[in-house]
Amino acid sequence: MRQRNWRAIIGGSIVLGFTVAFALAMLALASRSTDPAALMATVGMTAGVVGGLSLLVVMHGLVGTKIREGRWATRAMPSARPLLRP
Repeated sequence: MRQRNWRAIIGGSIVLGFTVAFALAMLALASRSTDPAALMATVGMTAGVVGGLSLLVVMHGLVGTKIREGRWATRAMPSARPLLRP
């Protein structure tokens, strides 16, 4: 059984929303630029990278972490060797 990481899901979704808003805002401003094609190429590349990373964070949050069961579920694992005192 896996537990979803809601912080990652919500954070990635917010960043994805900001990315879409940024791309749409720059689309509205591109008509005032001296070179709208180059501006939109840069904006598209930036929005694509940030959007892809945010989708990766959302997917990582949806996969989640494995819930520990059994012997080690309630207590920390003991260290492999005892602490050395000087």
